[in-house]
Parts: sequence; structure tokens; C-alpha cells
Amino acid sequence: MKTKSWVCFVAGRSGGHIIPALTLAQQYKEKNIDTNILFLSTNTELDKKLLSKQPIIDRLIHISLGNFPYKKLHKYPLFLWQLIISLCKSFYYLVRYRPQKITAMGGYISIPVCAISWILHIPYELFELNVVPGKTTTFLTSLVSRINICFEQTKNHLPANKCYPIAYPVRFSANAKIIPKKEALATLTFLSTRITIMILGGSQGSSFINNVMKKWIQSYSAYHSQIQIIHQTGLLHDQYVLEEFYAKNNIPAFVFDYSDELEYCYQAADLIICRSGAGTLFEVYFFQKPCITIPLETVATTHQYYNAKAMENLLPTLLTVIKQNELEDNLPLLNKAIVHFIKI
Repeated sequence: MKTKSWVCFVAGRSGGHIIPALTLAQQYKEKNIDTNILFLSTNTELDKKLLSKQPIIDRLIHISLGNFPYKKLHKYPLFLWQLIISLCKSFYYLVRYRPQKITAMGGYISIPVCAISWILHIPYELFELNVVPGKTTTFLTSLVSRINICFEQTKNHLPANKCYPIAYPVRFSANAKIIPKKEALATLTFLSTRITIMILGGSQGSSFINNVMKKWIQSYSAYHSQIQIIHQTGLLHDQYVLEEFYAKNNIPAFVFDYSDELEYCYQAADLIICRSGAGTLFEVYFFQKPCITIPLETVATTHQYYNAKAMENLLPTLLTVIKQNELEDNLPLLNKAIVHFIKI
């Protein structure tokens, strides 16, 4: 009997890394049915929830590796210990399964796996899904010969000779775009006479977007009879609180924490309000839906803002970027953008 070969995918700590990795794994296995999928991720609750029941994965390995502690000096011993253990586990599983190739999506989990694959001479490639590369991609640049990029602007931040533009691995098939809107609305038990707003906070959710939408609904009660809501709260947020909120305001709503099957939601939507993760933006691009995107910007990260501005260039008439700090004390700014797209 012929022994099945293996390929390895590495992603963790973010649905923005895990979901495209699963999509790539699915696409690879469809073309190579005799291949097994080895998937390495972190041991966070998010990773376990997203990956525990994925039939495409033949062997799932969780590795404990936190974020780099930077100025938190007291956390260095733990991080170094986790790094040593993660290197050892990576070595063990890569020797055991000897994958033909490794695909890493970034994040700190990619460092020990790619380092060991380099030592073992196993071919590997990186995916940089954002405009501005993450710290891991930048760190591993010298060890890798191929970096797949989805935004043309990413070449400005990495060695151009190592960058290979590819289409973002959207999880939906072409058939998703031809689902009739009437069918999509009926599936959600929504009315065709109301305007459908879809709110996406990403796999982890967005407290800011959840709260600002509640404020908008409370401040503009005249719209209640005209709208219905699809709201993905994220795995880290309580969907039942929002379900009660919409019910109290007599607004039909489909509220859920997370789902892989959003094609009916996208096709039913008249307007999408979301964060600016690359995955969400490319899904908006895929379905060609009007969108208001509010990038997550913190002291530690601004990469979503650059994603949003790059996508705004691709969808100048369909996508509007609103900065979070501009919106905090200016709810009419959000209302103006919503009214522009859906004419309520």
C-alpha cells in the first residue's frame, strides 16, 4: 500500500491567519487527495474552537508559545522556555511526518516551525496577508525564499524579489455569488421590505463596533422599522446580550458568535460594517458589497488602517474608511456614511 504524503500548515492566535490557512489546506487536498494535512497552531481557546472540528485536518498539534514580551522583562524566562519547547515539538513532528512542504501564515508560532524546517531542508513559504508585514514575516525574511502577498503595496516593505502576488484565499466558492438575494433573505427569515445591515467584528469580535452600533440604534430610533441586522459578535463576546438588545428595539436580527458559512449572510446584506482585517476586506471585495470599515488602531498595531486604505483604492465607490478615534465622539459621522449607502 502506498504511504500517504503530508503537507503542513502553520497558523494561530487569529482567525485572520487560521481561516485562510484552512482554505489553502482545503484547496490543496482537493487537488492532491492522497495527501494528509498536518496543522500546527497555538493552544489558545480561539485556536481550539476554530480548529477542533475541521475534517480537512488529519493531525492537529497545539504548541504553547505566547507573544514576545518586549518591555515586560519578568516574562522573558517563560517566553524563552516556551520557545525552547516549541522548537523541540516542531522538530519532533516535522521529523515524524516529514511534510513535503510547509505553509506558514505568520504570527509567532511560525518562527519555531520555519526555523526547524530550514534546518531539516523542508521547503516552506510564508503568506503575508496584510499591507504592512507583521514582525514575524520581517524576522523570517532572511530565511525564506518565497513570500506570498495579497496587496501590491506589501512589496514596499519586503524584498521585492521574494514577493509573489497571489489572490487572497477567500473561503467561498464562485457559487456563493450567485445565491439569489430573495433566497438568502428567506434562509435568514428576513423580510425583503427591510434594509439588511451586516456587522462583522472578526473571529474575536469588536467591543467598539458592538457598542457604537448600539448607540447608533438608540440615537436613531426612526430607522428601527426599516432595518434588520446580521451581527457576528465574535467568539469572545456574548451573543445573547445583543439578541436581547435587538428584540427590545423590535429589530429583526440574526446574531451569532462565529460561523464559517456566511455566504447567505453576505448575499442578504445591503451594507456591511466591519473591522479591516484582510480576510473580511477581501470577502467584501469578493461579494462586491457596500462597506463601512473601521480599522482597529492601537499603540501596538495600525496594520488594519493600511489594509483599509488599500482596499479603498480597489473599491472607491463601495467602501468608506472611518477612523475609530474620529467616530468615538461623532456618531453623526457614522450615520452619514450609513445613509449614503442605504438611503434610509
